[in-house]
Amino acid sequence: MKDKSGFPFGPRRVVWELLLEGGDFPTRRFSRAVEDAGLESADRGLARELLAGVLRTQGTLDRIAIAFCSKQLKDPKLALALRIGIYQLLYMDRVPSHAAIDTTLRAVRPEVPAKISFLNAVLRAVSRGSNVGQKDDRPAMHSMVSPAWRFNRRVFTNPDKDAMRYLAETTSYPNFLVKRWLEDVGEEATRERLAALNKPAALWLRVNTQRADIDTVRTKLLDFGVEFAEDENAQALPMLRVLPSKQRAPIPSWPGFEQGEWAVQDLTSYRSLAFGQPKAGMRILDLCAAPGGKSFAAMEMSGGKAEIVACDINGSRLETMHEEAGRLGHDLTIRTIAEDGSDLPEGPWDLILCDVPCSNTGVLNKRPEARWRFSKLELHRLETIQNLFRKKLLLPSLTDNTQILWTTCSLEPEENLQAAQRVAKHGNRRVAESILFEPSREQAGGFAALLDLPTPE
Repeated sequence: MKDKSGFPFGPRRVVWELLLEGGDFPTRRFSRAVEDAGLESADRGLARELLAGVLRTQGTLDRIAIAFCSKQLKDPKLALALRIGIYQLLYMDRVPSHAAIDTTLRAVRPEVPAKISFLNAVLRAVSRGSNVGQKDDRPAMHSMVSPAWRFNRRVFTNPDKDAMRYLAETTSYPNFLVKRWLEDVGEEATRERLAALNKPAALWLRVNTQRADIDTVRTKLLDFGVEFAEDENAQALPMLRVLPSKQRAPIPSWPGFEQGEWAVQDLTSYRSLAFGQPKAGMRILDLCAAPGGKSFAAMEMSGGKAEIVACDINGSRLETMHEEAGRLGHDLTIRTIAEDGSDLPEGPWDLILCDVPCSNTGVLNKRPEARWRFSKLELHRLETIQNLFRKKLLLPSLTDNTQILWTTCSLEPEENLQAAQRVAKHGNRRVAESILFEPSREQAGGFAALLDLPTPE
């Protein structure tokens, strides 16, 4: 298959075009792009790994590219092309160096025909100048994100002169974020966060207890070839963590998926919802529902006997939620609401779920684009959105006995406990309980707080 210019599609070409388009969420456009390109399963897997990897490690890739360029790198297209090539050379062991270089050059040639010789020279210099052991660029730090590289020239900031900048460069995070975490949680916890969020996110399945039990689902999937880890954090929960596998069929083809016996949901998301203790007979309002994981889990926790109204201002994302509700067999009301709160559903409500917009710093392995958007300005913008959400949607929905569950997939205090405390102050509530989930191999990072009525004096 070929694109409009007559150039044949391939995994590198798909990734190149997604990155050239720009925008905040190229990973969200990925499924449509590979479908349009007609990529087979193996090529889809390669394209997915390459796109996510380039986005995640672009800070490190840029430092390497700059070190091997003979002149200043000003053209953003050339920077993108070098990221795609260098990522394959240094992170993808199964791609031979000559193939990484040649396929990258073919993929980008239509947009940068006059720069192919330059790109070829830089990529071949990187190939020759890495892992050669001529100069030790403190490679032990790279064990967090890559093999223990050695380069034939200085690539990264001298850690003895600026340890924070060196840490940011070699783990591929913005300086601003690394500095914040070092000041907030200290060096050891920061390193643990950086390492966890540079590894693939854990895949969890939530068993739909309205249609199946965990033992039945586990047995069916084991027979199909899916393997599971035993996790203490998930004991007594209807949750299964899938072990990574290079040979795995698409998730919708797994036993029980079409029958709605299980759904994908992270352990942290499930545990956050459990803070609200959804029960039979409750009236629950989910104000930021799409794509629906917490609403569906709440229905299952209540034994299918809660009244749940799931809302969102994004009508297109709710379409997916409608489909998922049908697959799982959940009877709940799904509706789009206006940003100004002019058409909020009427209460009273026992519990309001607020999975609010945030910086995504607890899920940077799932949202690789988010790390490069993070800044002081972006954090302020998100705080403003949360404040508007509180004033326009949350506070008008409160009734006398309503509890509030405030959740994010962020690690930042301004979006988490500080925001929950502001909600409590303006809503005449108190933060009864809160928890910060640190990201790890087993779970995503995030935050949950239950806001209850003030304790009578």
